[in-house]
Amino acid sequence: MPRNQNIFHFESVTSTNDVCFEKCRLNEETNIIIANQQTQGRGRNSKKWVSPKGNISISIGFISDRPVEGLSVKTGLVVARTIKEVFGKNIGIKWPNDLILNKKKIGGILTETENSKDSFINVVGVGLNLQIKAEEGHWGSLNEKLQSQAKDIFLQKLPNDLLDSIEKGFGNNWVNEWEKICVHLSEEVKLRNTDETVIFSGINSDGSMIAIKDGVSVRVDESSISIEGVY
Repeated sequence: MPRNQNIFHFESVTSTNDVCFEKCRLNEETNIIIANQQTQGRGRNSKKWVSPKGNISISIGFISDRPVEGLSVKTGLVVARTIKEVFGKNIGIKWPNDLILNKKKIGGILTETENSKDSFINVVGVGLNLQIKAEEGHWGSLNEKLQSQAKDIFLQKLPNDLLDSIEKGFGNNWVNEWEKICVHLSEEVKLRNTDETVIFSGINSDGSMIAIKDGVSVRVDESSISIEGVY
């Protein structure tokens, strides 16, 4: 995986992920896109991601020989670790990778992979609310200043933390670590695609959900869940 990092700062872009893909296609290197504002940001399942100007919008793109297994779920853990180190706050995770604080979503992650010749372009987008005017519905924030040394440190540290983890491994106990900060472990969740209710029992090493359904443990390939009391 190329570690020569190209860092690009923009005042405004349509989508940091889209710009990151463009750069990776051109130079086939590791590219980091940081924007003060996104006008067409998006989340998983084609949902629109809206974050006020000044919050964190960053995408990290890199080339690999094969797709990184469980990248979406693993990235959530890396982001939570980095938030803890930089901002000193304990973040929870809603499967697969929504960032939760005080039962409100403060950020999300979008991972996308594109086949390119004999390799893969992987782009990881992270949106994080440092501060929003009104914490309504399921939206929240870290309640941090939009301009601060901590923000700058986070933007420098996160790409290195993620790329190091991909290259060296996420740790032998990363699944247990992820499950410890999961906000709905052993609780009922609703599968949005099928409207079924199951018990969320944990995750497999590839990041997929382990669910208890009718008393039986099963793997669930599901893109989204909802949780009463969270969202």
